[in-house]
Amino acid sequence: MNFGYYKESHGYGYVVSGKQVWLNGEKLPDCPTKKHSTTVVQEDGNLYINGWEWKNGKWRRTLKAILKCLLF
Repeated sequence: MNFGYYKESHGYGYVVSGKQVWLNGEKLPDCPTKKHSTTVVQEDGNLYINGWEWKNGKWRRTLKAILKCLLF
């Protein structure tokens, strides 16, 4: 289980357990990743998990998310 916390001018946090993700205490839909390991990047108010980006209430596979997964 991965735990993380990130704080900016307005703090928020995330918890990742397998494919289940909670952001600011709210459970998000399961991340559609097929990997067993988890790479989580939280930057500029965005959450990226294994090449997937949580954006506008949906998981999206984006080039930006894939690059962040590879570079971090």
